[in-house]
Amino acid sequence: MKYTIKYEGNNGVIDFNSAPYLLKNPEALFNFEISVNSTLNQLENREIIDCFYFGGKSVDLEIQILGKNKEQLIDQLDFYFNNDRELLSPSKLIVNDYYVYCYVIKSENRYFTKFRNFEVINYTFKFTSRWIKEDIIDFRRNDDIKNEMGLRYPMNYPFSYKAVKRELMINNENYASAKAKIIFYGPCVNPKITINDNIYSVEANLLENERIEIEPFEKTVIKYTAAGNAIDMMNYRYKKQSVFTEIPTGTSLLVKDSEFSCRLILYYERGIPAWS
Repeated sequence: MKYTIKYEGNNGVIDFNSAPYLLKNPEALFNFEISVNSTLNQLENREIIDCFYFGGKSVDLEIQILGKNKEQLIDQLDFYFNNDRELLSPSKLIVNDYYVYCYVIKSENRYFTKFRNFEVINYTFKFTSRWIKEDIIDFRRNDDIKNEMGLRYPMNYPFSYKAVKRELMINNENYASAKAKIIFYGPCVNPKITINDNIYSVEANLLENERIEIEPFEKTVIKYTAAGNAIDMMNYRYKKQSVFTEIPTGTSLLVKDSEFSCRLILYYERGIPAWS
């Protein structure tokens, strides 16, 4: 299996598959460990697992820098890594379809010499999330309507069509429930969808080229106007159920009004990127 590995920072993208930057130990990205909360039952002489959780992770990656201008290339890497930390805005380390948020927190030179045109530097990446894959599902206006043969007419029309509702389905292919970013597109009034009887809705009037984004990680509900202005709509969300409820694994029924379009982005989270 060939792995496409790259770094996407606040100042640009670096390809780690070929010169001048080459990742020497990609296998380190597939090492896995999870944190555990447990209770020791002394009477029964056993440990009871209460839960598993992501507790952060650090990975040492060896990067070979190759080129006659290796010093400038190293400085370029340092600029990217330092800028991410200065902004407190993590970069993405991407492996095929998966990415993880991270910072570079340490570097160690392995084979320093000024008389050759390459260096190997060990960088410590601090992961601040699990590995994530995005599954984007679009539902267009009126895509819950289909035409079926209806009443027959005696003259020039041997058949007619009638509009009927059809089921809309989403499939969470991950082994666990998935966070979902939901985007409602205007024009529409009070957009609402229902997934497995859970309601995701916002009381709002959206004009053409406006949208509302329900963001599951930051727990925000934001309206974006056609001019690009952001308006906090948190107080206008549906409150009898959580609009941040995760989508269960497997197939779920989605119900929506025909008069607007929406997008779901499912976030599949794992301890390591998929091998295949």
